[in-house]
Amino acid sequence: MLSNYKRLGNYIQEANIRNKDLSDIPLLGVSIKKVLMPSIANTIGTDMSTYKLISRNQFAYGPVTSRNGDKISIALLDEYEKALLSQAYTVFEVKDTTLLNPEYLIMWFRRPEFDRYARFMSHGSAREIFSWREMCDTLLPIPSIEKQIEIVREYHIIQKRINLNDQLINKLEETAQAVYKQWFVDEIDFENLPEGWRFLNLGELSSIKGGKRLPKGDELNDSKVGRPYIKVADMKKTKFLVLNSKFQYVSDKIHTQISRYIVNTNDIIISIVGTIGMINIIDKSLNNANLTENCMKINNIEFINAKILYHYLNSEIGKRVIEESTVGGVQGKLPLYNIQSMSVLIPNSAGFEKFNSVIELIDSKLNIKVLENQKLEELKELMLAKMTKVETELIL
Repeated sequence: MLSNYKRLGNYIQEANIRNKDLSDIPLLGVSIKKVLMPSIANTIGTDMSTYKLISRNQFAYGPVTSRNGDKISIALLDEYEKALLSQAYTVFEVKDTTLLNPEYLIMWFRRPEFDRYARFMSHGSAREIFSWREMCDTLLPIPSIEKQIEIVREYHIIQKRINLNDQLINKLEETAQAVYKQWFVDEIDFENLPEGWRFLNLGELSSIKGGKRLPKGDELNDSKVGRPYIKVADMKKTKFLVLNSKFQYVSDKIHTQISRYIVNTNDIIISIVGTIGMINIIDKSLNNANLTENCMKINNIEFINAKILYHYLNSEIGKRVIEESTVGGVQGKLPLYNIQSMSVLIPNSAGFEKFNSVIELIDSKLNIKVLENQKLEELKELMLAKMTKVETELIL
């Protein structure tokens, strides 16, 4: 064991407090993305006094790891003073924050190496569990509290810059969509289209093809070996889908089996089950990535381009068309035939060129911020990776 590594159990303790007072506070769940988020559980008729309380700067994790792939669900409460959690979660806290900073600890938990360690140390037959004992036996470097605070501060500086860029990206997206709305919705009489304008079915102006599920028995990997695999969970509310560190990969062997189901730069993808109607344009960083069976890709677009089609599908009209094309109830689906039959507004060449000239200017600024965030995310990952060396450097 490295001399700078300490047993985590010496610094943390379980906090098992129940909601005996039936406090009316948010009910949360722990995501594999290492955040606490509002729970969607149906609690009608449930005895809420058995639920656990969690307070700010306390942690929660789900001991069962066999259902999470390569991830462990663990998070730090930092957006609420108090909240409720299911009894299935283990709540714990740092004993002395002058020795171990909670935000430093959650940084350690965000490392993919910790996920792999927790999965490796999990045990059980019907379901594998990373027990409280195993959590306490975890070893990690714990530098001086001053160094911990410095590391956390640097991490937050990067995250704040990412958040600022995200705000600018959203503003640029909103501006582009507002321009589309004004020129192609508000100023257009759909009963009497301008000369040269028309509606075509999406299947008449593009190729549409579904993605592919993994072969039975195969799994995705987090070690960035092979090709990226795009899932609905990877899709964003912004225009361009860019490769980031959170993507999972398929091995080259698996890729050869599903190589006909890839996407290329400037393809449009649309989610067809689950969260239906999410739309992205594929960035060059995801060229030749594999696509989930829960999405369709749209390419070989004629008469317009991917950007105009993207903004049409994200307009009020486009969203209504998608909603009307969705079938099923609770488990809705957007079938291929219905996508092909979607009606799309095609402007004349003057309208196309006018919008395209404006959108290129907006997207050039947007892409700068997207690329900057990509580099900042890589810097965050590098910071997390270097946490194992921080104490050694201090000792030397």
